[in-house]
Amino acid sequence: MTAGQKVTWDCVWFGSNPQVVVVPSANDYTAVDESMLKNGDIIENSSLYSKQQNATGWNSNNDITVDGYKYRRMNLKVLQL
Repeated sequence: MTAGQKVTWDCVWFGSNPQVVVVPSANDYTAVDESMLKNGDIIENSSLYSKQQNATGWNSNNDITVDGYKYRRMNLKVLQL
């Protein structure tokens, strides 16, 4: 630095968590009880769903980037109560 000071930077990476689920049809989505869902929790897009189903290159965390967006495969049956 010009002033001769030493600067130390500390960074913390908190990661990211899946926020919504992509489904071909919201009417057929039963993994989470409807009373627990909020507006925006589901993306109903059969084309995107099909792209994800046919995508190759999922990493060991079940993550993949499709069209510039990161997605994670999850077993939603675990969430059922």
